[in-house]
Amino acid sequence: KVKVGQEVLVGIGLGDGSADSRMIGEVRQVSEFPVSEQGIVVQLQNAALARTLSKGGAPYEVRIALLQDETSENGYTWTSKKGRTKKITSGVFCNARIIHDKSKPISMVVPLTKEFFGIE
Repeated sequence: KVKVGQEVLVGIGLGDGSADSRMIGEVRQVSEFPVSEQGIVVQLQNAALARTLSKGGAPYEVRIALLQDETSENGYTWTSKKGRTKKITSGVFCNARIIHDKSKPISMVVPLTKEFFGIE
């Protein structure tokens, strides 16, 4: 479940952004109930986009705040220096990943190793 305060990584453009730098943000608000297609049209002023977003059922609205960085050319905090010079304009497509859990890889390996060898 998405919760207020979770970290969000926002990629700019139509690609998946995996090789690119991402802007860092934080979840600020999650709607209590799913939003209807009509509600999305009101917010986005774009019926075609609202239909696309509603295809799998009524989604929840999640509002995020992008972290600011006054030393960056575009004013936002990025996962790498590569994004600091990107021009951000209104209406650009983006994708977002909400980080649910951060675990060090070793914290997942130890339990699996114990299970594999039957160690309690």
